[in-house]
Amino acid sequence: MKKFLSLLILFFLSASARAEYLKFALRELSLVKGASLFTERAEESPFPVTVVTAEEIERFGWFNLRDLLEYQPSFYLVQDVNERVIAHRGLYRTVTSHLLFLEDGFKLHLPMMENFIPDASFPMTGISRVEIIRGPGASLYGDAALTGVINLERRNFPPRASLSLGLGEYDSETADLTFSVPTPGDGMFHLLLHYTDLPGEIYRTADGSQRLHPRPENYALKMAWEKGPWSFFYFRLHSRYDTPRSQRGRLLSPEDLEPFGSREKVWQDLVGFKRNLHFKGFEGTLRLFWGYFEASTPQVRTTHAEGQFTALDIDLAARRWGLATHFYRSHSRGIFLLGFNWEREDYEEVRVKSFSDGRFFTLTDLPSKAEDNWALFAQEKFHLFSGVILNVGLRYDHYESFGGHVSPRISLIWNPAGSWHLIAAWGEGFQAPNYFYRGANLESGYGGKELDPEMVYTYILSLSKRLRKNSLFRVTFFREKFDDLLEKRDFYRNLGKMELSGLEAELRWYTDRLLTFLNYSLYEVTEADETGLAYGNRVEALPRWMVKGGASLQLLPGFYLSPQFRLYGRARWQGQWLSSYAVWDLHLLYRRPPWRISLKIENLFDHHFKRAGTTPPYPWPGRSIFLRLGVRF
Repeated sequence: MKKFLSLLILFFLSASARAEYLKFALRELSLVKGASLFTERAEESPFPVTVVTAEEIERFGWFNLRDLLEYQPSFYLVQDVNERVIAHRGLYRTVTSHLLFLEDGFKLHLPMMENFIPDASFPMTGISRVEIIRGPGASLYGDAALTGVINLERRNFPPRASLSLGLGEYDSETADLTFSVPTPGDGMFHLLLHYTDLPGEIYRTADGSQRLHPRPENYALKMAWEKGPWSFFYFRLHSRYDTPRSQRGRLLSPEDLEPFGSREKVWQDLVGFKRNLHFKGFEGTLRLFWGYFEASTPQVRTTHAEGQFTALDIDLAARRWGLATHFYRSHSRGIFLLGFNWEREDYEEVRVKSFSDGRFFTLTDLPSKAEDNWALFAQEKFHLFSGVILNVGLRYDHYESFGGHVSPRISLIWNPAGSWHLIAAWGEGFQAPNYFYRGANLESGYGGKELDPEMVYTYILSLSKRLRKNSLFRVTFFREKFDDLLEKRDFYRNLGKMELSGLEAELRWYTDRLLTFLNYSLYEVTEADETGLAYGNRVEALPRWMVKGGASLQLLPGFYLSPQFRLYGRARWQGQWLSSYAVWDLHLLYRRPPWRISLKIENLFDHHFKRAGTTPPYPWPGRSIFLRLGVRF
C-alpha cells in the first residue's frame, strides 16, 4: 500500500511539472525575439519563424546544432570533403555563409571567411531556444543572411553545477560541465566546458577504407558574467575534421598524406560585452565585440592514383572588433527602431603553399591588411488598422572593399479575427565575397577575380492557424531569385542566375505528455543561367522533396520515447540519380532529478545511404549508438 501511495504521489507531482512545462513552452513558442530585434508575438513577426525549445532539444536528443536543423523544413546536409554542409531553401556552398548564426545577438561568424561551423565543437548544453527566421535578414543584420537567420539563446545556469558524460560506438566520447556561482554585488559567473571526440565509423570500399565524417578532439569553453543590465562573455571553440578524401572525392592513401596531411582545424575566440539601455522612453542595447580566427587546413587536390600529385597547405588568421547598437521606442501605432554597426577586420595571414612535382611552391602569401565596415539601419512596425501591421526595414552597409549596399524589406501581416495569421513579405539579401576568395592566388583554386556580392530577392506568402493554444499549422510559399552566385570552377567567380519556388508545410502539437512535429518541403527551379547548382527544374544534389517528423511520448513519469524520421526524394548529381531513402532515429530519455540518462540510436536501420554535394557521393555513417549520463548538483 505504501508503495502504491508513493507511485501515486510521484505521478501527480510529475503531472504538475508537465503542466508547468506546457505553460512555459506555449509562452516560448508564442514569442519571437530575433526577427525584429525586440520581443514580439509570433503572429506579428515580419517573416515566418520556427521556434525550437530546450524541451524539444532534450527529448528528441538533438545534441548537435546541424542535426537539429536537418529536422526543420528546407534544411539538408550536403556531402562535402571538409565538413557536413547545410543546404537551406535550395542554396548551399562549401561553407555556411548563406545563413547567419547568432547567439544572444552576437554574430558567431568567423572573420575573413564569414561562416560558422556549427558541428561537434559547438555546445548545445544550456541552449534554451533556437529561432529559425525564414527569409533574408539583411535589412537588420547585413550580409551572411541570404536565406535565413539562426538566433540562439543560452539559458543562465542556476547557482549549481551539472556534469554530462557520454560514450558511443566507434570510440566516441562526449563530456559537458557547467557551474554557476554568485559574485559580489548580486552578480553571477557561469562556466561551460564541452568536449567531443567522434573518430567516425570505419567503412570499407573497393578502393580501401575510410572514416566516415571523423570529427575528433573538438572542444569549447565559455565563461560569462552578468549583473543587472551588464553582461560579459568569452567563447573559445576548436573545430577539427580529418579529411579522408581529396578535393575531387578520391579516397586518400597513406602516401597522399605526405607532406602536409589532410584535415581542417579551426580555432575561434569571441569576446562580447552587452549593456541594456533605457533612455527617455527608448529601450536599447549596446554590444562591443572582439573575435579571432585561425585555421590550418592541409588538403590534397589530386591523389597519386590520379597521376600528378598536388597538395595544398592553407593557413589563415584574422581578427574583428567593433560595436553594434540599436534603440527602439513604442508609439501609439507601433514601434520604431534605429541601429548602427561598425567593425574593423584585420587580416593577419593568408598563406597557401603547394607541393607538386616533388617541389614546394608558395602560391599565396598576402601582407596583413585592415578593412573598415559600417552600417545604419531602421525599422518601423506600424499598425495600419485593426489586425493589419506593416513592417518596413532598410539598412545601408558600407564596405571598404566594394562600396555601399542598400537592403530593403517590407512585410504586411494580417491577423483577422480568430486564430489565422497571414504574412506577405518581400526582402533583399546579399553576401559580400570574403577576403580569402578575393585575395588567394587563382592557381590555388580558391582565388577569384573582381568578385561581386551574391544577391537574393525573396517573396514569401505564409498562412498559419493555431488549431488550439497548443498546436500550430503553417504553410509557406516562397520564391527566390539569386544573382551573381559564387561558384568554384577551377577558381571562384560569379556565375549566372537561378530562380526557384518552394513550399514548406509545418504541423506541431504540444500536450503535457506528447510532443509531435511533421513538416514537408518542396523545391522547383523555374529558371537557371550557367549555374552548376541547377539541373533542369531541380537543384543539383538536393532532394526535390523532404518529409520529416517525430513524436516524443511520456510512457511513465520521467521516461520518454522519441522516434523520428526523415524521408527524402530522389536527387540528381552530374547526370546520375540518387535513390530516395528514409532515416529513422530513436531517443530514449529518463530524467528524475538530479539524474538524466539518454540512449540515442541514429540511423536505426543501419542504412548506408549516399548523398551528393560538392564531391561524388559516398556512404553516410550507418547505425550509431550513444549513451549519456548526466547529473545536477
